[in-house]
Amino acid sequence: MVVLAGCGGLAGGDEAPGAGIETEGAANASGVDTEPEETFQIDSFNPTYLLDYNESQAGTVRITNVGSDVDTGTVTVTFRGRELLNESVSLEPNESVERSFRSEPLRLPEGEHELEARIGDENVTRSFSVDEHPSPYGKTNVSLYVNDTRVDRNITEIVRNSTAFWERNAEDTAGYPIEFRFVDNRSAADQALVYRDVTECGDITNQSLNGCANLATGYRGTVWGSVQYNLSNPELEYTTTHELGHMLGLDHDDPPDYVMNISRISWTPNTTRVAFRDADGGDLDAQTKQEAVEALDELTRRDVDAMYGFRWREVSSPEEAHIVIAGNDSVCSPGFESAAINNSSVRPSDAGGASCVGELDYENQLTIALDDLDAEVVSWHVAHQLVPLTYHEAPPDLKSDTDRREREDWPGSVSDDDATDALVGVAPPPARA
Repeated sequence: MVVLAGCGGLAGGDEAPGAGIETEGAANASGVDTEPEETFQIDSFNPTYLLDYNESQAGTVRITNVGSDVDTGTVTVTFRGRELLNESVSLEPNESVERSFRSEPLRLPEGEHELEARIGDENVTRSFSVDEHPSPYGKTNVSLYVNDTRVDRNITEIVRNSTAFWERNAEDTAGYPIEFRFVDNRSAADQALVYRDVTECGDITNQSLNGCANLATGYRGTVWGSVQYNLSNPELEYTTTHELGHMLGLDHDDPPDYVMNISRISWTPNTTRVAFRDADGGDLDAQTKQEAVEALDELTRRDVDAMYGFRWREVSSPEEAHIVIAGNDSVCSPGFESAAINNSSVRPSDAGGASCVGELDYENQLTIALDDLDAEVVSWHVAHQLVPLTYHEAPPDLKSDTDRREREDWPGSVSDDDATDALVGVAPPPARA
């Protein structure tokens, strides 16, 4: 006879089929599944119920073994997926233990927050409140709506550079961290930034302005900012960063000075970008350009008053420039509107030619126009027109009353040692978006 092992009853015998075989999850005598015995119980869970911004969450949790045997378990306290406590405990029956927990300083929005204590299948949640966030928005994560439809080019990178600047620097300058979240719904945004024609700001009316923004000191609804849409890329980025600073609560006398101070003598800590062109938008003639470059290099060598010194590099397009040096015919006529940066209506002339500054390519971009000037005096005229950017007061050799011979000789000869000495005093500029 063949016996099939494990198939009770097929080989004969008195046992019923399947008798004596234990199966997982077998029913008890009454036919009801048995529940595993709860071993641990959380008796108390006491966090700090009211926190200030940047304060640590700290408290205690008490656990008791309510089972009949010695048991070991892991007690945890978690907040937003971060463990504030993770510790193994081994307890006798009816034995209790209390454990403490503490977080790093928490930078949380105002309002209610929740944390959880757990051991085994036992868990308890508790709520706590953050009393006051230092941000005028009451939170770190701020939603930003941007309308740039009037700008004739893609400025996504410019806007993101400006927001990234404040994400890096707001905590040190504004006193709280910031994270921007871009949204498409203006009505739901904490901030709205619009690129448009800006002609008024507060008490200022009927003027061409780079930008204007609400000073966010007490958050009530959407905080608005405006940036002049027709600016060159460097000015767009600088102005966007500046106006966002106001929208974070910073005024003109707040740090960082190189962003919030609107004095042109401070101007930019970055290398100044300069483009050269003739009246038709083509290349400036070689001799005039060489003379202009000599002026820019001389200002780089000098110990100027500008907070960050002066350094420059050439860019190919006015769109990318802080300054445009242009050869133009009859631009420096009395009707040519001088930019505010010139601080003067003086248009020094030489043998029928002249130089002046104004806005030709982009609004509020400094264009130095050179009209019918002899090459020998181009360097002096370029440097003279840059005086408001580099000096509190014009040095004697760049004043309007210098004579023709002085202008032709300017800047004279500068030895290598003198140039080196002048450059040593210029500290590297701080980073700016």
